[in-house]
This record gives sequence, structure tokens and C-alpha cells, in this order.
Amino acid sequence: MCNNTNVNGENGRRRAPVDFSKPDTVVESTWGEVFEAAAREVPDQRFLTSWSSSKGSVVESLAFGEFYKRAQAVAVRLGMAGAVVGDSIALLSHPTLELYICAAGIL
Repeated sequence: MCNNTNVNGENGRRRAPVDFSKPDTVVESTWGEVFEAAAREVPDQRFLTSWSSSKGSVVESLAFGEFYKRAQAVAVRLGMAGAVVGDSIALLSHPTLELYICAAGIL
């Protein structure tokens, strides 16, 4: 588990200061750091579920690992399109899993 200090993880990458064994712990992290840490620490834990009221059932569920992978793909595509840190990017969508994935990719 990550602890509440910044440490270097594998390959010298910075590990987010998140401890998933203590959900009530308050730490200062960006959403990107939290998503990255969750994808690394609990990749198979369900994170988002899309429900269809008309069908009365779950449409799709995403675990942290898949969510982070798809958000990273959005970030890469935005960078390839010329977006840089500090740019304003608008999202217009119904509340779907894709909306949350894209929002995380923008972060």
C-alpha cells in the first residue's frame, strides 16, 4: 500500500500519497494522482457503474485499472491534437461513463 508520503515507485515514478487501506485519511493529492494510485493498487476494484433506468439493469461497469487506461488514452489523444496543460477543454455529454473517462483524461 502507498503511505501518506511522497516516495519513488517503480521505475523512479512518483507514487501518489494515497492509502487505500484508510479511506478516511486526508491527504493532499491531485485527482490524477489518486486515479493513478488506484489503478496501481486496486486495479480490479469496481469504480464506476452505468445504470439504465429504461432497461432496469447495469449497462457497464469499470474497474480502476480500465478507467485509468481509458482516461490516459484520452489524455494522449488530446496531446496529439495539440492540447497542453492550462488549455480549456469543454465536455458536452449526457452523464455516461465516457463523460467521466474524458473528464479524467483532461485532468
